[in-house]
Amino acid sequence: MTLTPVLALPLLLVLIAAAVGVAFVRRAGRSGRRAEQALAAAVASRPGWTGSAAPDGAWLSRRYRYQSPFNGPNPAFGAHMSGPLPSGAQAEVFHFGTAYWHAGAPVTAGWTVAAVVLPRPLPEVLLQPGYDALPPGWPPGPGRTYDEAGSGPQWAGLRGYALDPQAASAVFVPEVLGRSRALGLDWRMTGRTVLALAPDRRLPAAMLELVDHLVWFASLFPEEVLLAVAEQPDPWAGPSAERPA
Repeated sequence: MTLTPVLALPLLLVLIAAAVGVAFVRRAGRSGRRAEQALAAAVASRPGWTGSAAPDGAWLSRRYRYQSPFNGPNPAFGAHMSGPLPSGAQAEVFHFGTAYWHAGAPVTAGWTVAAVVLPRPLPEVLLQPGYDALPPGWPPGPGRTYDEAGSGPQWAGLRGYALDPQAASAVFVPEVLGRSRALGLDWRMTGRTVLALAPDRRLPAAMLELVDHLVWFASLFPEEVLLAVAEQPDPWAGPSAERPA
């Protein structure tokens, strides 16, 4: 039987669509396997760490729900790794995303989140893009905010906040500002925890590098600064269902 051109064209389009669909599924499968292999390799490089490509999103939603972007609509979690650090700290890092409608079109946003809980309390310090508002409970005050206008051009595009000027001078140094700007990091130290967000869902090796950056940032405080906050009441140990981030 010979197909007429009128019948042959739709059949050809169907065959092409099927072939494209099969190729897409194969590529997605290969991409998923590569992602799982990269996650496994990253976890294997850290003794005592565990990882999951599909973590318990309900559990993480309870721990991370208080501040933006965790309080956004339709939260989704992925590529989670956690474990101990040689310093005695505990850390976790994961992918986070939200999906919402804007101007009649679907919009998705994704981040990589890193949290490090250290053995000792830290000063209250915040570094973020200059256009972001300070979190609730952190009102600006004399000698507490740092930006390009008051602290020099190295602050271009960034704003910092610290209750203790000595803590600010220890951690708001050019290398920290430069690294944070290059990585797109928005980070906060409070209680015993350093919590950071970076744009985009980073690869597992880069996720672990974020953890290392946070540990280094926290290591810059001199002993007298840490002693000054050692007696603070009820230092926040980190995200939990009762006291979420």
